[in-house]
Amino acid sequence: MDFNSKGGSFMDSKNNSIRDFHGKDTGKPSLTSVNDRADLKGHQFETQGWIKLIGKGVDSHKTPDVSLLNIEHHYPKSAVNKIWYQGKVVANNRIWAVLRDGSYLPLGPLSSLNVFRNQVTVSPKYDYFESFSYVQDQNKAQPIEAVWPYTATSHSGKNDVNGDDSSAPVEEVPSQELVTPTAAELARMQAIDNEISQTADAGTVTIAFIADTHIDSWKTPGTMRALREIQLMSYYAKNFGVDLMIHGGDVNDGIQPKEYSESDVTRAMDAMKMGQRPFIVLQGNHDDNSGYSRDVAGYDPNQLITNADAQNLRVAAFDQWLDIPTGDQNPNQAVFGRYDIPNSSVVVLVLDGFDMPDLPRDEEHYNTFRHGYTHYSEAQINWLQQTLAEIDDDKTIVIFDHITVNGIDPNLWHAGGRFENNTGKAAGTAAQESHAIYQAIVDHQAQHHNVAGFLAGHTHMDDAAFSGDVQFATVTCGLSDRGDGKTQRQIGKLNESAFEIIQINPVTRSLTQHRLGFQGSNFKKQWQF
Repeated sequence: MDFNSKGGSFMDSKNNSIRDFHGKDTGKPSLTSVNDRADLKGHQFETQGWIKLIGKGVDSHKTPDVSLLNIEHHYPKSAVNKIWYQGKVVANNRIWAVLRDGSYLPLGPLSSLNVFRNQVTVSPKYDYFESFSYVQDQNKAQPIEAVWPYTATSHSGKNDVNGDDSSAPVEEVPSQELVTPTAAELARMQAIDNEISQTADAGTVTIAFIADTHIDSWKTPGTMRALREIQLMSYYAKNFGVDLMIHGGDVNDGIQPKEYSESDVTRAMDAMKMGQRPFIVLQGNHDDNSGYSRDVAGYDPNQLITNADAQNLRVAAFDQWLDIPTGDQNPNQAVFGRYDIPNSSVVVLVLDGFDMPDLPRDEEHYNTFRHGYTHYSEAQINWLQQTLAEIDDDKTIVIFDHITVNGIDPNLWHAGGRFENNTGKAAGTAAQESHAIYQAIVDHQAQHHNVAGFLAGHTHMDDAAFSGDVQFATVTCGLSDRGDGKTQRQIGKLNESAFEIIQINPVTRSLTQHRLGFQGSNFKKQWQF
């Protein structure tokens, strides 16, 4: 395929004009992140809750030191009495609770992090707490369990550790420098660009797509390097070109104190900006930092990245491209909207499967606190129905969400445990809301036949299901130490990465996913629509 400099278009082998699918350079971005990575091993974590001394009585101390000269108060053994704390800190190889009077109560040695955790029901409000050393702790995990290298042996974190992590170096990824690809990565990028060029039709559009990076600059070597995966996609966007970049949500893992999670999100947004193409970042269920608030900080709402926080932290960076409803049409400030690819027939619709208020709908409860289940507001459902009705039949629609929708026969998926199908008491009307989204899409498809596909993440699995005459697909985790490639992906190798360049051919009615990096056994590379 050759470029026609006079017409600003490309020509195929038969000298037919083809739309330039390499996108428009948005110019040098303004970057705001910093590379400073705080040492959380000695950090006093902001958390709240209670402990019970079920194993033995313990002395509190004026400082986090077990010296007899440092004793402040003796607390006797009790399975009933609650001792309230306002923070946690690691010092002298122990975990300490910072009590409300400012004294320090030793909870146990760091070597006890891999102890068995009991699941018990203590009240309608708290379903889980941790049996740690000689205490019961209201919270499900200790903050240090999400800090490397303790993650590797802690009960809370070890399931998120890839075997490759143990031998990988702990390294920071500079947040304001675009990554330099390896020879293998660069070769695959060139191959993808060649494949698209050879199969493009007159209206081809390209979208770079990654999901579930779960960036955490402290948890594992893999989560630290997840920032690099976004940068690698941005390298392709800047140097090879795409029409649009999309992050499918769960940008960060959301299990650190709010200020540190926000710093990771800022790094991720800079990584997206460096692609110098229009981009959109979806809302995932980890992005509000509810994991830290719920599991570690005693449901402290001050540790949440609220819907209003997200507007400044994420949405303000891309709302110039995504047309997001406001006011009564979007009461929760959710991330859904429309983007028409310039000079093309392709319309991108973005949905927010975690569209809910900042505060719980009913009482605070482990299973309903913040983004515990998928939700769509009535306003978003109405918006989707109206927007679909307004799109002309000669347009090609591609839909993105963090999560797929209720209404697809679970047997059509290769992986079970579909989050969107939960119907328990805690889920409320989640399944019905999700099903309304599904119904709006398939009803539209039955009449207009112009939905090219619905793409999502969340499951950390490459998978696909055809339902209601619509192709639904999920993509594997952008992070190497989770998902269907967890045992195969290696840090520093080509398969550490996992993102795709989606090629939409409106004329020949085909959609192709060109994957760079790991590819699961159920990855669906191409389909007709």
